[in-house]
Formats: sequence, structure tokens, C-alpha cells
Amino acid sequence: MHKFPVERAGILDSSERGLILNPDDILDSAELNSDSVVADIGSGTGFFAIPASKRVSEGLVYAVDIQSEMHDILSKKISEEGLGNIETILSTETLIPLDSESVDIAYIGNTLHELAELHTLSEVFRILRPGGRLIAVDWKKEETPMGPPKSHRLSEIEASALIESAGFTVTTVEDLGPYNYIINAVKSEAD
Repeated sequence: MHKFPVERAGILDSSERGLILNPDDILDSAELNSDSVVADIGSGTGFFAIPASKRVSEGLVYAVDIQSEMHDILSKKISEEGLGNIETILSTETLIPLDSESVDIAYIGNTLHELAELHTLSEVFRILRPGGRLIAVDWKKEETPMGPPKSHRLSEIEASALIESAGFTVTTVEDLGPYNYIINAVKSEAD
């Protein structure tokens, strides 16, 4: 399984990445309310969590990652920007230590391919409220000038099947720029 190396964390905040994958564009389509609760799964250095926190001024963003070193970098940014509504959550691949049905929107950005087993997606399903939404962005399964090796990537079909096997209903699958795709899914109200 490919894990992003902490020693290369600076790439996660590069201006080039922002041009290719703009978190504001994703957030525009996320239909957030000011009091939404968002979980950024695989939050890294906060590329998505920080802009999300500014949109949910009365809500909360859980920045969930398995690497405490990423949280160290993010915690410094949170302090520097005076953001009081981001909480870093150290997780494992089999347990996200959040209450069941406590999150409105879960975001998985360019880390879906890192999930070796279904455990993490099952945990995302558990923490989402009924009607809650999953937004998953990942790398197209083709050679690109950046990103993980092609052999570690999931195609849109593979990613959709993985998401559905965790209990979600996939609602849309779309291209997101030259290197990525975005999948929107929902947790049924009946679950």
C-alpha cells in the first residue's frame, strides 16, 4: 500500500497542486452549511481541511489522518491562522475515533487508492449521519506527471465499486481536471 511520505509534505501545499486540484471548487459543489460537520479523511497538511473550516464557521472540521507528523504540520497552520473549528483526529485504518452518525460530509482527497481494505470506508460509513455524503477525489488510473504510481491507483469503476461495497450509493462520477476524478455518494436515510 502506498502512503504519502511525510518528508515530502511540502508538495501537498504547493501552488501547482492548487491549480490542478482546487479545494474551493470542490467545496462549492459540496453544499456546505455554516454549521456542517466535515471529516477530511487522510487530511495530511490540511489542503482541504483549512478551506473547509472557513466555510463552516459555526460547524466543525475533523482532520483525520493516520500519520501524527502530518497533524504536527497541520496544527501549526491551525494556530498560525487562528482557526478554532478544526480538530485533528489520529486514526488507524480500522478505526476512526468519532461517534457514529456524527458527520454530515466526509471528504477523501487523493487517498482512496491508499485504502488497502474496506475497513476505512466502513468507518466513514459509520460516522456519517443518514443522508450524509461522501466526496471522494482520486487519481485517474493512467500515467501522469505527478501522483502515485499507476499500479497503486484505482479506476473510476474500481473506486465506485469499493465505495458501494461499504454501503454507499454512488450518485455521480465525473472527471475533475486532467489527473483526477470525483465521486459523490450518499449514505441512505434508511441505514
